[in-house]
Amino acid sequence: MGAVLVGTGGPSRGRLVLLGTTEVSVGRDDTNSVAIDDAAASRRHFVIRRAGERFQLMDLDSRNGTFVNGVLVRERILEDNDEIRVGSSVFLFRKRENAEAAATARDGVLSDTATLLRSGDSIFLNPRKLEETLISDRTAHGVHVLLRISQTLQSAPTLLALQQQLLELLLEAVPADRATILLSSAEADSVFGWERGVGAQEGAQIPPEVSRKVLDDRTAIMDANDSRRMLAAPLVCFSKVEGLLYLEGSARASAFDKGHLELVSAVGAIAGLAIHNLLRMEELRSEKQRLEEEIRIQHDMVGDSGAMREVHRFIARVAATDATVLIGGESGTGKELVARALYQNSNRASRPFVAINCAALTESLLESELFGHERGAFTGAIGTKKGKFEIAHGGTLFLDEIGELAPALQAKLLRVLQQQEFERVGGTKPIHIDVRIVAATNRDLEAAVKAGTFRQDLYFRLNVISLTMPPLRERREDIPLLAAYFAEKFSKKLKRKVTGIAEKTRLALLRYDWPGNVRELENAIERAVVLGTADSILPEDLPENVLESVAPSVPGGPPSGMLSYQDAVVEAKRRVVRDALDRANGVYTEAARLLDVHPNYLHRLVRNLRLR
Repeated sequence: MGAVLVGTGGPSRGRLVLLGTTEVSVGRDDTNSVAIDDAAASRRHFVIRRAGERFQLMDLDSRNGTFVNGVLVRERILEDNDEIRVGSSVFLFRKRENAEAAATARDGVLSDTATLLRSGDSIFLNPRKLEETLISDRTAHGVHVLLRISQTLQSAPTLLALQQQLLELLLEAVPADRATILLSSAEADSVFGWERGVGAQEGAQIPPEVSRKVLDDRTAIMDANDSRRMLAAPLVCFSKVEGLLYLEGSARASAFDKGHLELVSAVGAIAGLAIHNLLRMEELRSEKQRLEEEIRIQHDMVGDSGAMREVHRFIARVAATDATVLIGGESGTGKELVARALYQNSNRASRPFVAINCAALTESLLESELFGHERGAFTGAIGTKKGKFEIAHGGTLFLDEIGELAPALQAKLLRVLQQQEFERVGGTKPIHIDVRIVAATNRDLEAAVKAGTFRQDLYFRLNVISLTMPPLRERREDIPLLAAYFAEKFSKKLKRKVTGIAEKTRLALLRYDWPGNVRELENAIERAVVLGTADSILPEDLPENVLESVAPSVPGGPPSGMLSYQDAVVEAKRRVVRDALDRANGVYTEAARLLDVHPNYLHRLVRNLRLR
């Protein structure tokens, strides 16, 4: 069984490629089997080759990737009707079967009076046949109806309007009582019905054998027996069937004839493309609305992974409220950036944003910083001072490392959250405030509550809405974007020209686990920009621990993408550390003494070299 590749969109539109035993390549270069003039395509983008009775698509490490049914793929066994997208070019994969046999096959449930017509065989779609029959008034009336329907298809602004006008015109031309449009590719509102003299109604119950015949065989059917009169035709768009038209009438109504079948089949052939385009337009409108919502969210975060898109959606939903937010996650994941994004997209954006690190000050100093103090409240208090809460009035206060707050301050903070008032240190007058609290911690506050080091009531008051920032190792697809951003940032700051990041460096960055997350990556790129000598960042410009962890754990030659020099250095370190541990019988302190290094450094070496 063979297959075909049909170009349905972009520069590939109108292309038809037969697939067989010979490999078919697609790309921008003229040497490909299918050359497409698409700037988003690589010179050799993907190939399709035979795999037994099926066909396999393989991406050729393209720059922008190959998408099948909207999913980025490297390899995939293709199924019938799979949509392949490269930039703005769209292909449809279709299996080639014996269409003529399928068209004339009967299901055993249609009556003997049923008439079948292949989509595209209507006289209205064949100029030669049309010329032969145009002398008939009936045929001329059909052409007039088709002209009106074509004008409707071009002017209908929405899918609903198109369906309504299309069925009204059909009921003027065909003696049916009811008409229905079934869209087999739509997820919702896929059935639309219209009744003569009544208007919009629920769609008719289409017999399964009829819908199966029409959709699978692309065949129009007319059945006019004593019990029912029905006519059905496929809505065809290129090689895809979008759905079907179904008309039915009572036994008392005028009979359908071959002319009606020809007309409805032609309408299905020209309406399918318009319906497909409107469906696509509605998808694009929905996507445009989603992207506009994301664009409206102001933030300084870099990343387009699924995890970061979830963070963006969280900010969009929560920013406009005044609810307290607790942000968790490892150190260096960007918790303060989320807090600032919540502030920038809130109704408080014109008021102050105040941040304070609860772990950076002693208990007494932190209390004074948070709540302020009166003159003479303690030694050195030579005047009245406003605290962070007062300064943030009307705006947002970001409490970083909230898990490090001392017990006495936890109680005082709880009162502020509940009452929106406090007293300065040494003061007696309550001060009322309007402040939104955003807190962050890298500690497990639930465990701290169980251990008795953090107040349970304060935890519940802070944990109104929570978000956990994903560590960098769980969103590795963002690493190249972040690295390029930091390289450009420090290139400008340090006035040193850096054109980019070498491919081998990019692979090394992707393989490292980044325990310090984005902050560690930023420091690594800054170091590389400072110490590097080439126009691009090379592997040897990276910190030693990054290179140690990404080298192979077994000897046998360098892997793809790593320098053999780096492999040799790392493998030598492995042998030395392994030998010292063997001589010390696994005792780390003794092995560290033999190597003349600190035990903590030895632990780090073992972890980075993956010797555990």
